Amino acid sequence: MLARAQPGHPDATERRGVATRELTEIDLRATVERVGDRSIAEALTPGQQLSFAKLTALQRDAVSSAPEGSAGADAEPTFGGLATTDESPAAATPSSLAETLTELLAEILRPAVSDAFDQLTHRIQEFADREAEIEARIEAAKAAGNEPAVTDLRADLFELREAYATARRLEAGFARWRRVVDADDEAAAADRFAVESAAVALDTLLLARVAADRGLAGDLGDYRKFWADQAEHAERDATDMVRAVREELAGVSAGATDDGTFAWVFEADVADAFADAVSALAAIDVSDLSARELTEAFEAHLDADARLVRGATRPSTAGLLLDRAGYTADATIDDADADLLDPACGDGSLLVGAADRLLDRLARTDATAAATLSTVRDRIHGIDRHPYAVHLTESRLLLRTIDVHSDAAAADDEFSLGRFGVYRADALQSGRGEYTGAAHGDRARRREQAATVRSREGFGFVVSDAPTGAPEGASGPVEGAKPRPAWPTDRRCFWTGPASGWLPAGGSRWPSTAAC
Repeated sequence: MLARAQPGHPDATERRGVATRELTEIDLRATVERVGDRSIAEALTPGQQLSFAKLTALQRDAVSSAPEGSAGADAEPTFGGLATTDESPAAATPSSLAETLTELLAEILRPAVSDAFDQLTHRIQEFADREAEIEARIEAAKAAGNEPAVTDLRADLFELREAYATARRLEAGFARWRRVVDADDEAAAADRFAVESAAVALDTLLLARVAADRGLAGDLGDYRKFWADQAEHAERDATDMVRAVREELAGVSAGATDDGTFAWVFEADVADAFADAVSALAAIDVSDLSARELTEAFEAHLDADARLVRGATRPSTAGLLLDRAGYTADATIDDADADLLDPACGDGSLLVGAADRLLDRLARTDATAAATLSTVRDRIHGIDRHPYAVHLTESRLLLRTIDVHSDAAAADDEFSLGRFGVYRADALQSGRGEYTGAAHGDRARRREQAATVRSREGFGFVVSDAPTGAPEGASGPVEGAKPRPAWPTDRRCFWTGPASGWLPAGGSRWPSTAAC
């Protein structure tokens, strides 16, 4: 099965003057032979489910009508637009969902996002050269007193910046990301950023799928059907569809999955990859999976080494740390003085574990769904320097609380979560002066909130799987170098001092000061 492709696509081949790429190849005979007395959906492997999702997502007029006989092999290919399907999705299990997520990231989104990153990187330099040229011409026109020319050139400059908006957004996001990532090899850093951007796209699509199932956002399939039926004179692709659903996700948790660092990926030329990913997720019935099972599936996906995660903590380790700190469902962790802080939250395992325990605690009370969700939001706090860590933590918290959110929205259709208290900041920095005079807006407001958390006293619990081992740059003396102060032997020692400031007398923290 072939799909139209851009002529420059690395997998494109020309067929009768049309650039195409292979969409999928399905061995129908082998699949049917495996079915037996089960339904086809039950007999499919995750890879086959993905292939069938691509096939059933096509519109009727998207498939070639080949004549019968030997001439069929050389028939002229025809291509349709956005897909619609009335096929019932296959029932999902946590393991099948995890395998689908892993396959989507590795085979669909990562290659497409990496290609888009490379293409936009070249456009960044192209933009810089053209911008410098126009700015120089503006200065020359000013010097000559030619105001009409200045006006025209400024309009040209505005249009240029609009035309290169996605490339400029990529440049800004990568620069923000690069400041907190330790990587000497620029090519390796670029590849890592592209991989994380692809993962952000996948997580957003998954959240959209689950939110739609719970009635919290528009269904991707409904958008496809509407555009196919009603928007015949408008160009719409999967990128438009994902952008529309992202806007609806703002009603679930405004801006919860990205602070702008990875926003470029939703504007890049990856419509084909988005269409394939959306079709694969639409083919999975997540309605029977509880929030706990969705969390389990996502954790299994992360454990499959499908993506590099900084500060990854196994759920079992997170549970042990929470136990050692006394943060259990049997304790009064829903009290106002029992707020928990993880100052180096990494992949969010510890905060998700804390949310799980807090939900169990609140289930024993008469708290409404809205009150329960608000308590989880207000009692759990996390900080990390890395944009991707913050995205991952918030995404996992949204998955874990999605059922409570659905109940809250059913009782009050105007209910809005806001955002969880997870912030991109350096917890070891103190003071608020850096935010004085900061620009207004959501990001500035989040920076202020992060500074408030960082300088706050009185957390009931400070628990973290903080970085361990010798600090970077502490490998020993260098011949001929000036002596420098001795480093602590373990990076956890950097956290024990601030933890004492975050806690009241008698508060709980883990790790303890024993390692220092």
